[in-house]
Amino acid sequence: MRLPIPSDLPESVALATGRGVLVVPFIGASAAFGRNVLLCWNASRESARAATEALPLLQAAGAVTVLVVGAKASQSGHGAEPGADAAIWLGRHGVKVTVQRDVAADADVGSLILSRAMDHACDLIVMGIYGHSRLREVVLGGASRTVLASMTVPVLMAH
Repeated sequence: MRLPIPSDLPESVALATGRGVLVVPFIGASAAFGRNVLLCWNASRESARAATEALPLLQAAGAVTVLVVGAKASQSGHGAEPGADAAIWLGRHGVKVTVQRDVAADADVGSLILSRAMDHACDLIVMGIYGHSRLREVVLGGASRTVLASMTVPVLMAH
C-alpha cells in the first residue's frame, strides 16, 4: 500500500531539519543544473541560511544573479545598497555575481522570482522560505508557496 505524500513535505523537511533542502520539480531537472543560479536575497536570516547552505553550488556556478525585490535601506536589513552585502560576501568566496534589484508593486513576489529565473535562463533557484509566519503564508500566500507550487527548475531552500 502506498501512503500519500503530503503536499507540504519539502517545507516541512526544511523547517524541521534546519538544513538546506533541494526540491526537484515534477518535470525533473537537467543532469547539469546549478550552472546559472538565481539567489533570492532579502537580507533575512532565512536568505542568509539558504546562501550559506548553497555556497559550494554557488562557487561552482558559472553565473549567479542575486535578486533583490522591493528592498529599502535600513539598519536592521539591507545596507545603503541592497544586495551589495550579499555580493561582497559571495565575491570573497570566489563567486561570480551580478545584483538585480526589482520591484513587485502589486505582483506576487514568488511569480516575479519565477519570471526572473526564466529571464536569466537559471537552472537553480536558491531561497530562504517562510520569512513570515507559516500561518500567514498559508492564509495570504507568499513567495515560498508560489515558487514551490510552480517551479520549473530545482529550488534549494532553507529556513
